[in-house]
Amino acid sequence: MVNKKEIVKLIQDNGVLTDIDSVNFDAPFENYNVDSLDMATILLAIEEKYAIKIPDEHIDQITSINAITKYLEKALNNNSIEA
Repeated sequence: MVNKKEIVKLIQDNGVLTDIDSVNFDAPFENYNVDSLDMATILLAIEEKYAIKIPDEHIDQITSINAITKYLEKALNNNSIEA
């Protein structure tokens, strides 16, 4: 099971969304001015931490902290990242 606290820490450790206390986990990252470079940083950190490769066609699914959690749970539980 993927822990949201781990995801939040990963995002904070990479300098994105440093004021995490005010973040709604369902809100899209774009609401917090997370740009494409920030998203690339988040995705790379996720890939490294969880030893997965997120296909380009799945990137649009990863829009919030909750979306990251759901995506990772599905990917890790199924040993597949088929959407």
